[in-house]
Amino acid sequence: MTTQLPGGYTLISRDCIDSTNVEAARLAHANDPSVSGNSVIWAKQQTGGRGRRGRAWASPVGNLYCSIIVRPPVSLTEAAQTGYVAALAVYDLMAACCDDTASIHTKWPNDVLVNGKKASGILLESNAEPGGSDVDWLIVGIGINIDHFPDDTPYPATSINAERADSTRATTVEDALSQLVAAFDRWYQVWLEQGFSTIRLAWKEKARGIGEDIIVRLEKQELSGIFADIDHQGALILRHEAGDQLITAGDIFFPAS
Repeated sequence: MTTQLPGGYTLISRDCIDSTNVEAARLAHANDPSVSGNSVIWAKQQTGGRGRRGRAWASPVGNLYCSIIVRPPVSLTEAAQTGYVAALAVYDLMAACCDDTASIHTKWPNDVLVNGKKASGILLESNAEPGGSDVDWLIVGIGINIDHFPDDTPYPATSINAERADSTRATTVEDALSQLVAAFDRWYQVWLEQGFSTIRLAWKEKARGIGEDIIVRLEKQELSGIFADIDHQGALILRHEAGDQLITAGDIFFPAS
């Protein structure tokens, strides 16, 4: 199947590579003409896939691994908001590909859950010239479990096709890539034209855990409280007896799950 991308996006495909994010950064740093505009690096397999906090991302053939390069006129701080843009795109893909009865939610900061299990990962990387106010380029790395998923992760995992009762309608990697980039571009244009407030509201409508007790695992400590909200920059507002606390990075878990 031929992969169809929205207008203005260039596809760079590889059979096997260390990491699509690493390749995207190599090309961007080298000012390669192939990534002068919006581009998508896609690999059928990765040998050094990475998740958040440097975690390894298992990358067998049969899942989707891609990195989208865009150049939004925003600061490094604002660029982090594209994690929510990407999460909404992944949500749309899951909603289109999984069974109608599937329960799909966004999970702070940029995960998407299908029937309570993780089926994707998002990793952002950006670059700004010294002294510059805007990012030079932004890489949105996205991994989607299509056929395979690990069974040794801190949070339960699944794949798109594992959540489909009808195996004759299995999603292909090529189809998933086309739908994902199309959905990303839709939300990316909303973000550029309407700002993060619209993205924030759309994300909250699909989120799991707001108003509920959660556990937040940071690098060196674990916190508990109520998931009160996300602020206007995307930070999690954790409410506990000492008051509200802003969390900008961490992993959340739901005690009742």
